[in-house]
Amino acid sequence: MKFRTAFTLMMLTLFAPEATRANSSVMVTFTFDDVPKSVFTVGFPILEKYHYPATIYVETRNTTFNGYMNWDDVGVVAKAGWEIGAHTHTHPHLTKLTNEEILEDLLISTQEFAAHGYAPQNFASPFGDMDERVLAIIKRHYASQRAAWPNGVNVGELDPYNIQSYAISKDTTWEEMSNLLDGLQREGGWLVLQMHDVTPKGVTVGQQYDTNLLEDIVEEVHSRGFPVITIRQALENLQ
Repeated sequence: MKFRTAFTLMMLTLFAPEATRANSSVMVTFTFDDVPKSVFTVGFPILEKYHYPATIYVETRNTTFNGYMNWDDVGVVAKAGWEIGAHTHTHPHLTKLTNEEILEDLLISTQEFAAHGYAPQNFASPFGDMDERVLAIIKRHYASQRAAWPNGVNVGELDPYNIQSYAISKDTTWEEMSNLLDGLQREGGWLVLQMHDVTPKGVTVGQQYDTNLLEDIVEEVHSRGFPVITIRQALENLQ
């Protein structure tokens, strides 16, 4: 897969103001892992302001726990155009499991999704834990795998089973994000942002994998006219 100046991407930025129209080779994807409840209560309204979609990688076991999105919440964001991706059932370190244990966990996840009307095409490994053995199994079940580290932007040839992402956490600064978006506007590429919990702007962040920068990032992405699409949409554009 190669990045290209596609008609579909050009149409996404056609109505942006001339001064802020994006490099037509730019794509931005917001992804959220584990589906904490704050993704629904805080993150979803922020993105919905501009009708931006996102991809959520659902750990299916979490849908039964307090503090996480339930299936009703998942249904609301899916109806709004969000992609539902897979993130295992129990969030294990996959490289520490046998092949049989991996397959059992993936099967339970698939069955849980199917029971609620979903069949995820794309996957993100818990903890970014991956090796050749695990990847061979994932390739038999999913169309892509989003990496968790190291931070990077996808440019040039794309391996759909090693989609680079940029983790946003408690330690991420606005200066860092602004510089990242400046580089994206100059050079082009596909930026996949990886988040977990979302805290409202101005509220002190507690947990390490939490951020209060989402609103500022969304406003900046919008002001620059960057197209925002899901993992599935991006992979379709890059075929």
